[in-house]
Amino acid sequence: MEVRRRGTTIGSYMAALTVFAVFMLTMVTMATQHLHFSSMAYQQQAAKNLAEAAIQQALIKVVESDSQLFGMGRRVDHLVTVDNSLYPANSRGLVVFNKTVAQDQKVPFSTNNFNGSGEVAGDLKRAVPINTLHLVGTGYCGEAKRTVEAVYYVPPFPSALASEGPIRSNGSLLVAGLRDPSLFPGRYENLPAKEKTPSHVFSNSNHPTDAVVLGPGAQIKGNVGAVGGVQVTRSDVMGEVKPFSPPQALPRIDMDAIFARLDQQVGKMAVGPNHSGDYSVEWNAQCNTDLHITGSLTLHQGVLFVKGNLTVDGGIAGEGLIYVGGRTVVHRGADFRSSDQVALMSKQRIELDGAGQNDYFFQGMVYSEQDIVARQITVLGACIARGVGGLSFENVNALNAPVTVSLIEGVELRNASDDDTVQIIVRVEERDPVTRQPKSYKVQLRGFSDDYPINNHSETQLSPPIEGHGLKNYEEVKSFIQNADSSIWGPYAKNAFHLDWYWNGPEHSETYGENPLQNYLNMLDGRLPDPNRTFGLNLNPNELIGILDRSRVLLWQDIANPY
Repeated sequence: MEVRRRGTTIGSYMAALTVFAVFMLTMVTMATQHLHFSSMAYQQQAAKNLAEAAIQQALIKVVESDSQLFGMGRRVDHLVTVDNSLYPANSRGLVVFNKTVAQDQKVPFSTNNFNGSGEVAGDLKRAVPINTLHLVGTGYCGEAKRTVEAVYYVPPFPSALASEGPIRSNGSLLVAGLRDPSLFPGRYENLPAKEKTPSHVFSNSNHPTDAVVLGPGAQIKGNVGAVGGVQVTRSDVMGEVKPFSPPQALPRIDMDAIFARLDQQVGKMAVGPNHSGDYSVEWNAQCNTDLHITGSLTLHQGVLFVKGNLTVDGGIAGEGLIYVGGRTVVHRGADFRSSDQVALMSKQRIELDGAGQNDYFFQGMVYSEQDIVARQITVLGACIARGVGGLSFENVNALNAPVTVSLIEGVELRNASDDDTVQIIVRVEERDPVTRQPKSYKVQLRGFSDDYPINNHSETQLSPPIEGHGLKNYEEVKSFIQNADSSIWGPYAKNAFHLDWYWNGPEHSETYGENPLQNYLNMLDGRLPDPNRTFGLNLNPNELIGILDRSRVLLWQDIANPY
């Protein structure tokens, strides 16, 4: 009995040890598996964080680069790598724009099409439209690899009508957008549906009830918003009605600074107070009084500067810039032409008084520091009023369309010893109607001196202009300048002038760059910025508002690793 009890006790004891050993082995195995699982989950999350951090850094890199060109040329050094000391060694996030580098790294490539001329093919079978950035970030941590994709969009200036003051309409008002103005047939209802886009109305007025008041007959193919109250028939608005919204960033132009520059133009044509019949401006023209043109005003890549009031009886057409120090009144309007784009800026009220809502046009940007009034006309572009007077419309089509008006005001080289100079004015002679990229240039060259050596003249002297037309590219522009008859402009510039300054770089290269002529053409084409408005007159409303005030994220998602 006793021996049997001892055997039972030993057997029970051994069985208990076995169970305990199995239990411990199970616990160790589970703990090891849990630890491995936790480590993999940690690595996966870390890899995702690094991929997203690389996308964010790439976005900052693009936005802060000149004209947002980082990544556009797909250079091998156009990549972004991020790491974090909290993660294991060799953990990193990566964004690559160069296709060959991406292939070597076995990661998708990213695409910058902010300043492109049309849709391009990105990686991952993604079509990347213009004004769009497609970023693909790849993150690594330990054994984990994660891929994140983002699509970032900077739309054109979104509002056909934007104002600091109230917005009013009587009678018919159509607010809509065009994808490509060159395809506009003249009437909005005849435009193919795929070419129609939304466009918006927004007022920064904080009036509690009447910031925006749109009467019967308004059709808004987008949103209507205001800081204050909105009065509109809801069925007339395709988008949202958004009263009491945050203020919206509006383009701002320093007209006083522009006037000061225009007043110092070399070689400008003086214009008297009255001009009977039609009037054309090809280069620079200035009127120091009020100006009344009884016919039409046509700009051929020209700049008209009026210190007083401007009245045009026959409409405005062509491509160029108009600056008015006083009030501007334009009667009738022009026929529609897809190539027309005019930037009209006035320190006081602008009145567009057409003779038929669907028959007379103003094409381009209308900008007033006070208010804008339009009647019986189609405005194809954008209307922006910075004053508290706001916008008032009666039987108007306001069709938002991309606006690109950019001119090189004048390239000057002054001698170190005096004020003698040579001025070169570069203008786009013809643009592609779809991409708005230059197809040809025109150039005017003049000598200017305040100490002309012949006959002891003491007043300023200008040489006759030398002009070149139909120049296709930088090399042709450079060749024209090189071969211009120096006997015409040379005596004005004297001995201190060196023609190769324009392509070999001046003494102060930090201001002008190593190739001023190429830089001027790049600014003219929109490939380089002119942040201090030193040379160019760029009045594209898309570029007058900060990129971060207009942009938005269209897509941000994890994707399966493609490689």
